[in-house]
Amino acid sequence: MHVHELMAKNVISADLDTPISDILAQMQRYRIHQVPILSPPDKHHKAGEVAGIVVLNDIVRREFDVTKATAKAFIKSTAKLAPDDTLERAAELIIGSNQRAIPVWDGTEMVGIFSEEDMMRAITVEGQAKVIAKPCICVDESEGIGKVKELMLHKNISRVGVSAAGKPGTVLGVVGTFDLVRALAPGSRCPHSGGGSVPTDKVGAEVRQQRDRGYMEATQIDKTVVVNFMHRAPLIDCSRPISEVIELLRSNEEVLVRLEDGSIGIITPKDVLRTFISSHSVALVQIVGLDREDNIIDIARAQQKAAQIIKHLARSTELQPMKIYVKQHKKQGAKVKYSVKVELPTPLGTFVVNREHGKDDKSFGQLTTIVQRALDDLERKVRKAQEKFRKPDQMDLSLARTAKEEGIGLRERKIRKRG
Repeated sequence: MHVHELMAKNVISADLDTPISDILAQMQRYRIHQVPILSPPDKHHKAGEVAGIVVLNDIVRREFDVTKATAKAFIKSTAKLAPDDTLERAAELIIGSNQRAIPVWDGTEMVGIFSEEDMMRAITVEGQAKVIAKPCICVDESEGIGKVKELMLHKNISRVGVSAAGKPGTVLGVVGTFDLVRALAPGSRCPHSGGGSVPTDKVGAEVRQQRDRGYMEATQIDKTVVVNFMHRAPLIDCSRPISEVIELLRSNEEVLVRLEDGSIGIITPKDVLRTFISSHSVALVQIVGLDREDNIIDIARAQQKAAQIIKHLARSTELQPMKIYVKQHKKQGAKVKYSVKVELPTPLGTFVVNREHGKDDKSFGQLTTIVQRALDDLERKVRKAQEKFRKPDQMDLSLARTAKEEGIGLRERKIRKRG
């Protein structure tokens, strides 16, 4: 089965200047976790080309002014699927990119979007639920929603269980990203803009007057007990087959599992997809565009170098198979000009690097050298993104601890720090 047989064809999209409040409204209305962002036509992009994607999980984890923010502040790079890609390839990209859906691209046109929910309609996985269940990270029902947001940020999760007071083995429900968006979306009380709906021409002035009190409102929301945000999730015994889990995930975002020791585990679509991938033979490095008989030495060297880089990067982030696209151009004398494109899906986005030989390049015609340079560029690019991602988290964690000690809101602490 292929992607085009299951993908959604009516895609909700936005552009870089679309207010984030509008995107949140669309996410709530259509129950989607991501919206592709289209580029305006310029020298780098054609009209309608996907510039990236905005993911709900990234929105609910951050403090921001919903009356001002646009898609540009939240956009991240995204992998792309082709209509004829297999389900295995789709699963690899969904897991590697840490997204719930991937745009489907046919040549120069976006023709659909393929999600982990679509995968649940088609795949089969053998075994019992306990094989793929992981411990459910929980908070007490008396905790504030701020604790949930903190766990989501620093544990890199999108669901937190709510346990009954004094009963750790009893889970009352789950708080997910859609539950948190109620504090931000139009029509709800927005903690970062002073309350009320997202401004229109009539109420914009009023909201602007309230914005200076945003951090006070944010603190109040963060103290709201989690039971006011949670939703119910199905609970099954760990001995039940994974096929039953898949059936439940077609209409639920997660499934809770009572484990053998009495604790509660949780299964998400990605847990199923990881097992689905592991049951199929997946190459760590995939090289496209070379004749394996004529280029066997070059292929072996490229795979070895790529595997080394993946091994190094995998220590700090979850990765999926790397794809190296090689294109052979016209020969100049006895040598062939090569261009290389390397694509690596990660939770920080899909990293893409392009390299080709220059006219005066001494390594002209040496495929191994150009691949090596592309892989080095890729490693630097990923390392830089990882460092950039860590620094805000470390700063926020430090500020959060200090704020907790002083009894003030994180937003207020940031304002004081800047001042």
